[in-house]
Amino acid sequence: MKLPLLPKWLRYLLVIGAGCLIVIFSVYRLPNWVTELGPLGLFPIRQYLHLIAYAGFALILGYALVDIPRPDWQVLLIVFVLTFLLGLGMEAVQATLPHRHASLQDVIMNAAGAALAIGIWRVILRRVRLYRIKKLSELPA
Repeated sequence: MKLPLLPKWLRYLLVIGAGCLIVIFSVYRLPNWVTELGPLGLFPIRQYLHLIAYAGFALILGYALVDIPRPDWQVLLIVFVLTFLLGLGMEAVQATLPHRHASLQDVIMNAAGAALAIGIWRVILRRVRLYRIKKLSELPA
């Protein structure tokens, strides 16, 4: 299977956009429904949201960094560390906000999301061939 490799500037813009979304949702007041139990009744919905958000961020970051001249394991480590630091930073910011609170559970779910994404990205890299495009008009219709 082939997957287009967007221009570097666009990949980095996607990382910035995803990071901004995480920052925005991390500082605003949460609706009441996020404290309800999620699928299977294992965790509150907010825990699943952390997992999904940070997994998504790590996937986007992995895609953005796929062509840096480093071995795959180093790139994946960079992705994990940067994603983990973003989550840790957001928890630190939440600790200063009166309407939010910092949580070790959230940090753990953020890290779990990053780890899950790294595993998924590793599988994708083994099964997909990336091809460079220079202009967005080269994307398949």
